[in-house]
Amino acid sequence: MLKKLLSTLLIFTILSGWLFSSIPNLRQYRPLATLLADNIAFAATGFVSGLRNNNVSSFSSIAATSDGGFVVAADKNIIKYNSAGSVVWTTNISAAADSDSKVAVLTNGNIIVRIRASGSRSCFVKLSATGSITTAEIPLPGEYYGEYINGFAATSDGGFVGSGKHGEQGFIIKYNSSESVVWTLLGGGTDGNTHFDAITETSDGGYAVVGWSDKASTTPAWPNSGNGRLIIAAKCTSAGVWSWGRSAGTAADLIFNYGMAVAATSGGGFVAVGHAGSSSYAPSWGHNGDQDAVIIAYSSSGTVSWAKNAGGSGYDIYEGVSVASDGSIIAVGRSDKSSVGTPAWDIQSNSNYAGIVVRYSSSGSVQWSMATSTYYHTMFGSVAILSSGEAVVAGSSADAFNYSDDDGYHDIWPRNGSTANGVFAKIGESQSPVGTPGNITYSNLQWESTLSAPTAPTGATRSFWQYKTSSTGTWNDTTSTATTYTPSAAQIGYYFRVSYTVDSGYTGGDTNGRVYTAQVGPITVKSLSSPGSAPSGSTIPGYKLTAPEITGATYTLQWYRGSSTPITNATGSDYTLTSSDIGYQIRVQYTGTGNYSGTVYSSYTYTVSQIPVGESSSYTPVLPSTTTTVGDFS
Repeated sequence: MLKKLLSTLLIFTILSGWLFSSIPNLRQYRPLATLLADNIAFAATGFVSGLRNNNVSSFSSIAATSDGGFVVAADKNIIKYNSAGSVVWTTNISAAADSDSKVAVLTNGNIIVRIRASGSRSCFVKLSATGSITTAEIPLPGEYYGEYINGFAATSDGGFVGSGKHGEQGFIIKYNSSESVVWTLLGGGTDGNTHFDAITETSDGGYAVVGWSDKASTTPAWPNSGNGRLIIAAKCTSAGVWSWGRSAGTAADLIFNYGMAVAATSGGGFVAVGHAGSSSYAPSWGHNGDQDAVIIAYSSSGTVSWAKNAGGSGYDIYEGVSVASDGSIIAVGRSDKSSVGTPAWDIQSNSNYAGIVVRYSSSGSVQWSMATSTYYHTMFGSVAILSSGEAVVAGSSADAFNYSDDDGYHDIWPRNGSTANGVFAKIGESQSPVGTPGNITYSNLQWESTLSAPTAPTGATRSFWQYKTSSTGTWNDTTSTATTYTPSAAQIGYYFRVSYTVDSGYTGGDTNGRVYTAQVGPITVKSLSSPGSAPSGSTIPGYKLTAPEITGATYTLQWYRGSSTPITNATGSDYTLTSSDIGYQIRVQYTGTGNYSGTVYSSYTYTVSQIPVGESSSYTPVLPSTTTTVGDFS
């Protein structure tokens, strides 16, 4: 029954910006990328527009493409959609392929498809990014020929990896970018059944598999003290060497626990989802009845970070999982009964199945949850994140879907008899426009002067100060998120502005989801500051005076006799008084150079006295008259 249900999986694509003319009164909605950042009730948002595709019987797999679109396996066809939801190309992959194909996008944009060919054996087909078949069949090697691949994923080295069952054991097979087998790896006991049903590359370059087994294993090691089927999780290195293995669930007769999907988390860890027929002690989760959906987070070393169950008295399954850029986890599946406790969802009493979506934080707390309001067979089987950060949910429905909220009635897709068809839908909620940022304030635009950011506008949060090197340059983020910014001398000529990230629940901003202040600039050279004192030294002919320093500045000097007579050739930091200076006060003129501008003066010295060098040291110098102004004459 499970395989039949899985074989009918269709695609629900949740793409902000998709508009369908058959859905009246569409509002503006924020993308799921921002919706996922909220701790809000999912039912308050819901699906807001959609379309049933009566010409598609099964979309069994989906993968994001680097251009913001995605590619799907649809029966025996591979279909490429752009970010607006329009078909770019369609390729028939094989007359012998089944309706349970899986698709992955390689690092170079090419596409690998896993198909079930003649005799139920698995092989791979390779397509270019434009849909041309470049390799019609990449078979499994040697003793694995004829086996079936369940798990499948692209890898960061340009290759791909698959997992499945070989005899009584699970197996992994790694291909490089040239379609050659790099290594194979067996795991599990030889006297039972072990299935590796899902696989992913972890952030540390290893590989994680999940599935189920009804026997204990030594390589990799996991326990099983009974005859029940336990969820198993295992990790190997990039070279195909087992690192560790774990089992989860209660090992008892007729107790069935299955791991069905896996996604990488940070630090080399991963999260596994599936369903369990009982509570568990280690790792610990409860049980609400029949089959409960379960989710387990593992660290890179195999430690269980947390584990949760979800569901009610019926049949609840998580069949897909993905991790968003903020570390939150989106689990999807199906349920035929309302849930008990958290996460919460309501299922209509006569419903066969409803699709469920639950978002967990990276630490396992439930952020939101929902179930579709359908009567007949609506199931979500997988979830992926597009390059835009938006989510794509894959599933099937044989019913109409509609609901009402504060914004009115939403007819998402119609019913097509009892036939399950592909549907497209998006999720969002009403938005308010973001406010307009104020202006940057400053005393001047010289380097080392402080620029102050305005208060963030309504619906936005300050992100980064930005700069560009000329009036026509490109804006770049600085590393500063502070309320103030002080340009350096190296940034003379630069322009600055402040960027604000638009909050969830608000509309507006550019393609990066930001709004900006008006620019200020260019940053100019710094005005020279006064030294604030007079030259030091005795004001007696023959003695040397030293000009006070303006710390950190660059400038030229000119010594002055009185207020207006420059002293010939007196441009150094020191000046030796002569008899020509007698009766005058001396000061220094500073003229900024380099990153400094302007002209300033030192204070005046005392009046130079007439006593020659060598006379009595008890001589009292002549002080300036009370009518003489001593100071900065600039």
